[in-house]
Formats: sequence, C-alpha cells, structure tokens
Amino acid sequence: MADEKLTALPLATAPTLADLLYVVQAGTSKQISLTDLMFGLGKICPSTTVSGLTYTVDPTDCLIYVDPPVAGASLGLPSIASVPDRVYSIRNRDTGGRLVTLVPDGADTIEGAASLVIYATESVCIHADSATNVWYVI
Repeated sequence: MADEKLTALPLATAPTLADLLYVVQAGTSKQISLTDLMFGLGKICPSTTVSGLTYTVDPTDCLIYVDPPVAGASLGLPSIASVPDRVYSIRNRDTGGRLVTLVPDGADTIEGAASLVIYATESVCIHADSATNVWYVI
C-alpha cells in the first residue's frame, strides 16, 4: 500500500431522520432515531420522580428527581456488583432545607463514606466503579 494514490473518495450521504442508532441501556439494546438522540435524551435515559421517605434505586433508573417529604428522603443504591460502571444523576428538587441521603448497599461506599447527603436544590452524578466497589461522585 505504499505510495498508493486515491483516485476517488467514496460517496457519502447526509444522515436523515430515518437513520437509526442503537444504544445499550441496562444491558439491553434499544433502537432510537437520530432525532431522539439529538433532542430527546429523556427517551434514552428516562426520569424517575421520588416523593416518599425511602426509595431503592432500580438498576434501570438513570435520572432521579427527588421531592423529599418534611423528614427528608433516603435512597438505597443497588450493589455495585449488580450495576458495574452504571451512572446515576440524582437531583434534590426541594427549595427548603430537606435533605436526600444516598446509602450504598452492603460493603460498598460512596468515596469511602457510608452515605452522601444531597442538599436542597443540589444534584449529584455518581459512578459505580466495579474495580473498587466504590461509588464515585463525578
């Protein structure tokens, strides 16, 4: 292939809205359109709204909005072994002083701690590092 000259470039067409892409969510492939990818990320990563005292985060959750009651809310995280390399985005939508506490499963930790508090109006993204069994704030 040394010193080989190209005589023409292959023809390319612009992608259309009918072009389909595949994404993998929670181990399952899902066919989506280019429009969904560009403008409807909620269809790829649906949101969950939590308003009770406790909630166990589901492996298929992605965006979690929490409207904590007066006493605050506690979210139990799945074991890192069951969701390796998973990322969750969690938002405390309270505008007062209500707290959301994230609690890892078993021996898992959140950056070495037994829990993480999300204060009113704050958000956090966490990543399950399966090599260390630690949830990292990213």
